[in-house]
Amino acid sequence: MGTLGVARASPVFLQHATGKVILAVRREEIVDVRAALELSQTPLRVIKISGTLKGLSS
Repeated sequence: MGTLGVARASPVFLQHATGKVILAVRREEIVDVRAALELSQTPLRVIKISGTLKGLSS
């Protein structure tokens, strides 16, 4: 993803629970962020994507 990709995605860590992290990114960059997480040295799995925090609680 690189420095420019991170700047475009504007990631913000919102919450950290037991083994799970809620990360806010720009909607236009979701595909690139998912690919970067899956291809990282320690692969991270995307469980759910939502437009709101309330949508993640279900």
